[in-house]
Amino acid sequence: MYFFISLNSKDLRTARDIALYLKSSNINHFIYEKNIKPGQYIVSEVLEALSRATHLLVIVSSESLNSAWVWYEVGVAIGIGLTKGKSISIIPYIVDEDCKIPDFINQLRYIKSIYELDEYIKDESERISHSVPTETMTKGGYFDFYGFTASIRMIDLCREGYLPENLRLNLVRPEIKIPPELEESYKKIRTVWDEKERDGYIYDNNDLVGLQKYLLRRIGTEEQQSIELDVVVGSYIHHRTVVNMFQQLPRQKRNSVINEALEDQILRGGHPLFGTIIAVSIAIITTDNKLVFQRRSQSVSIDPGLLMCGVGEGMKASDLDLHPGKLSGPFETASRGLQEEFGIRIDNSNRDLLKLTGLCLNRDLFEWYIIGVIDLRHSNRVWDQEAISSNFSSAVDKDRFEISELHFVPYNPQSVFQFIREHREEMVNYGMVAAICSLISDPNYSLEQLQREAIRSLKSGD
Repeated sequence: MYFFISLNSKDLRTARDIALYLKSSNINHFIYEKNIKPGQYIVSEVLEALSRATHLLVIVSSESLNSAWVWYEVGVAIGIGLTKGKSISIIPYIVDEDCKIPDFINQLRYIKSIYELDEYIKDESERISHSVPTETMTKGGYFDFYGFTASIRMIDLCREGYLPENLRLNLVRPEIKIPPELEESYKKIRTVWDEKERDGYIYDNNDLVGLQKYLLRRIGTEEQQSIELDVVVGSYIHHRTVVNMFQQLPRQKRNSVINEALEDQILRGGHPLFGTIIAVSIAIITTDNKLVFQRRSQSVSIDPGLLMCGVGEGMKASDLDLHPGKLSGPFETASRGLQEEFGIRIDNSNRDLLKLTGLCLNRDLFEWYIIGVIDLRHSNRVWDQEAISSNFSSAVDKDRFEISELHFVPYNPQSVFQFIREHREEMVNYGMVAAICSLISDPNYSLEQLQREAIRSLKSGD
């Protein structure tokens, strides 16, 4: 946690008491009289501190409500949430109950004493202890869980799983424009994919869903994790063409495109041309406590011969259609993939078995993945190794064709990390992340336990 204390100078005594409490609690904080030194530019220091802040504590009094600086700082905090995909919690600290409190502040949970602040921070600390900051799994912009690395950028992770209403998709319809310098490359690669369709190598050319922008939010007084995605729709052939174009760019150019998109306040992770596919990657835990891995067939065009965890499925435009009894967006995509490949049917009656837990970016292809896990140990039906294998053998032709073999790994940190270590060179990056995140989201395992086992597994393989 990092607290930014916003105040009017006449409330400095209260601010000092708050700062003293935060210091005694070992909580990083910003207060202008201590953190801005003589000769430093005030605006740049304030902006820098707000960019780091997780909480904005606003001291509310008659004086502060008339302070241009206080409202400026509140506005910047809100703006950071809107443009950078980062949410800053705004906490009013009321010292003057006789002043006319604006509706904006009245709608927020406020506090009136150091005691209430202490209670709030205890609740926050408890909540944070059950969450995993994506920074702990990222090194140099790449996924890194104590030595288990992948060319994946973690954007958000929710151990408990997003509530369906907190994973929102907005369909936008921008005009797709190919930059003039890429038109020749697009036409050349598009011709190849058109020929594959004519020759029968493409089973369906359904419209797929791609990401244009993302926004991370915290909802309500309990600050439930939420993701809002602006999505676009395009043909399968268009999406595959664009992915191939991205792959043909020099590595340095690919990294530059991704980094610019992630840091741009307008793009917010999206790109006018690239990054046009959203898929789900769902780990499967069987009723006999096994984690399912599948090896892709050598005949498929995507990740041939490689191992992945559970199922991976691209989001189709039809998954966005809502009608009674149908799951929404990525939940529907996950349900469809599980049903087609293994006969596992998910609907509103057993949706709790499925958790969607994170958003990540595949840096190799500029593809987006919503990762999750289905825990069949809590199912009313037996989905053990035998049942999964049997249903796979009777899957529809196109899905059975895509998979060459199944692996069932005992679902515990030691076995899972060992399997990943032994097969990491032949495992797709998002599949490895889905497997590790299934352990992270399991309340039976602490982060400390997973850290120890990950490090131990890598050392045993040296």
